[in-house]
Order: sequence, then structure tokens, then C-alpha cells
Amino acid sequence: MTTDVYRDRFRRDILESRREVVAEDDASMADRSREVADRLLSALAKHASLLDARIEERRIVEGHRDLRAEHICLLDEPVVIDCLEFNRDFRMLDPADELSFLVLECARLRAPGLGEAILGIRAGLSGDEPAPLPHPCRPPGRTGADTACR
Repeated sequence: MTTDVYRDRFRRDILESRREVVAEDDASMADRSREVADRLLSALAKHASLLDARIEERRIVEGHRDLRAEHICLLDEPVVIDCLEFNRDFRMLDPADELSFLVLECARLRAPGLGEAILGIRAGLSGDEPAPLPHPCRPPGRTGADTACR
């Protein structure tokens, strides 16, 4: 995946999420969606070099794309189930992005410490602590952004 393809995917996903939410009848949600999308697009442009570095460091891998607590079976060796199998391109992502969504999910389930612990363990095991992108919700992918913004 090239840096241009990766950033374009972020941009398309942000715009698609905005279109879907704006199409709903709730005017305040539509206004908020436009505001969030504008902030995300601005952050994407301002911090493109951070995303580019992730590509150049070969950090983009095949992942789950919709990782939530119910997709993790805690056996002796944890097992992740129910990934988006129908499209490999959808599953190409930054593990830091994937786990950021899981952190949001843990917070939603009233277990924010668990999400932060997962990030810490991952950083310790991988030696990878990416610079955070300042954004109010998680792109790419409508699943994460919709969950975070609603």
C-alpha cells in the first residue's frame, strides 16, 4: 500500500461517514458530523507525514478491521474471531488504529483501564508507540468513526 492510497482511504472513509450521518433526519447530528469530518480532514492534511511514516515503516498489516471485545476469546493464547473476511483491502490497517478502536470500545463498556492496558502491552511487545493523531474519532472505516461520534 502506498502513502497516497492510505491517505486517500482515510479521506474517502471520513467523507462517506459524513454523508451517511448528514443524510439522517437529526439536524444537530448532521451539523456535528460536518464539524467532526472537517476536523478529521484538517488533521489528515496537517499530519500526513505521521501516516506516511507508518507506511514507510511497514506498520500497515492485515488486521481485523472491526475489533471489539466480543471478538476476542481469552484462551491461553488469545484468539480473535469474526474479522471482515470478504475484502482483504478493508483489513489492511495500522494495528495502532485497530487497537485505538478497541480502547474506545472498552471505555464504552466502562472498562477504560483495560483498553489502556492493552495499548501498553502492545507497545511493550512490539516496541512501537506511534505518535497520536489528534482526532475526535477513529478513522478510517465507518464502523469506528460512527461508533465514536454517536
